[in-house]
Amino acid sequence: DHDDSVSYPVDERNRYRHLLCFVPGILALGTKYGPELIDEHPDNDQIFKMAQKLINGCYETYVASTSGLGPEELKIYPSGKVEKVVNAGYYLRPEFVESLFILYRTTGDSHYQDIAWEVFQNLEEHCKLENGYAGLADTNVQNAFVDEMPSFFIGETLKYLLLTFAPDDYVGLDEFVFTTEAHPLRQTWDKK
Repeated sequence: DHDDSVSYPVDERNRYRHLLCFVPGILALGTKYGPELIDEHPDNDQIFKMAQKLINGCYETYVASTSGLGPEELKIYPSGKVEKVVNAGYYLRPEFVESLFILYRTTGDSHYQDIAWEVFQNLEEHCKLENGYAGLADTNVQNAFVDEMPSFFIGETLKYLLLTFAPDDYVGLDEFVFTTEAHPLRQTWDKK
């Protein structure tokens, strides 16, 4: 049976891609900080519930692997169940932890911090090397390292993990917006 609290972010070909794990965060931001029309939208609760279902789907891909880190790509049946793993690699991407940060900051629910801590511990256990971190060619194979550490790992992945545990007013979402590269920019415009 399919768990109704889980939905995977998929593309037009019904493929889950790790890169799509930014979607739950965007939906959550829209329901909390969006323009007046979104704030008062009658489906706001539904939109936020969808964000929660999608973050649960991203999380399920992590807990389903032996490393506790999510694969790059899955094929999903129309019913919502995982059909097969298309790319089992984990490439130190930030999208899932970005959404965890946003959902934590918009709800205050420590459940999202707990998941972020699991991710951090799994990064330390499975990706940390003597001189840095490496991605994994397969999330289910021990020491299947990808010999590269992309700059977004430090600039985004680790930054979002840090911010998830920082005080809520440290780079607060009500005062800052983030670029696609996780650079916080202070809001200077009128917030009416």
